[in-house]
Amino acid sequence: MGAAERVEVWIAAPRPGAGTRGRSESGAAIAGVPGSGLGDVLDAVERDRTAAMEPGRRAAFVTARALLRCVLAMRLGCAPGEVRLDARCQCGRPHGPVTVLPEGPWVSLSRNGPLVAVALRAEGPVGVDLASISAVASAPLTGLLPMTLPGGASTTAEPGERPAEELARAWVRTEATLKLLRTGLRRDPAEVRIDGSGLARIDGRRVARLSDLPPDPCLGPEVVGAVAIDGPRAAHVVLEDGSALLDRLLRPDLAAQ
Repeated sequence: MGAAERVEVWIAAPRPGAGTRGRSESGAAIAGVPGSGLGDVLDAVERDRTAAMEPGRRAAFVTARALLRCVLAMRLGCAPGEVRLDARCQCGRPHGPVTVLPEGPWVSLSRNGPLVAVALRAEGPVGVDLASISAVASAPLTGLLPMTLPGGASTTAEPGERPAEELARAWVRTEATLKLLRTGLRRDPAEVRIDGSGLARIDGRRVARLSDLPPDPCLGPEVVGAVAIDGPRAAHVVLEDGSALLDRLLRPDLAAQ
């Protein structure tokens, strides 16, 4: 099967003060963009999307996109605001999967939990998802995850009867698979079947190989996550501290410490 393929996953906490204009919460500038805050490295389309968002959702969106731009800027040798992203959906609106232009690495984002995640893969599509164990355990998921239990366990139990962490892991594996396929929840999660070896299938056809995110201080005990890639090789997931990266870029004085 060959050596495992490296996939970077950067983790950060949404910043409540992350806005779309003006200075950051600390009043400091991001590298290469004097006088700006997190939101100012976003492009006009991204800033327009935040206009109707409630504060919590806006903070997660701005943090995730700023983190993505900062990570890519390091890879591409440019300023975060110069990174070109396209997130057009099939409907034409800018809320689809993110593509790096003209031919950057493949990326995936998760911003629906207590943390945001940015995954980068060089060799093909990737999907990443994070979730809070307690939030998933209380969600109405009956019928959505009939075949995604780890270890090939029975699938007859209702979600409310499954251990909370098991249910959360089933959900992030499923949603990471749908992100890899670039459909998201436009496709019925119940179509995804994941066996005990971490292979995901739809209609009997293998579509992804899943890897759980390893335990890490960036995640804490309450958050689980998964990465999906295609191809024969497994993913070697490397977790990176996105909060520290954003702090260094927002606070250049910290980089020297």
